[in-house]
Amino acid sequence: MPVLEMTLGRECVLPARQIRSAEEFFRAFPGVKDVFIDGTERPVQKPKNLSQKELSVNK
Repeated sequence: MPVLEMTLGRECVLPARQIRSAEEFFRAFPGVKDVFIDGTERPVQKPKNLSQKELSVNK
């Protein structure tokens, strides 16, 4: 990112990517007042018949 930093005239620093709580987030970004979280559903493979389902429960 040196070219971008030269163009902007300042150093670009990315935020931590492993923020684990709201408290950590607000410490990292003290000026933020509102936060919107968008969750994405992920597909889960489900057994096609009951016998497969019973096998996975009994493990």
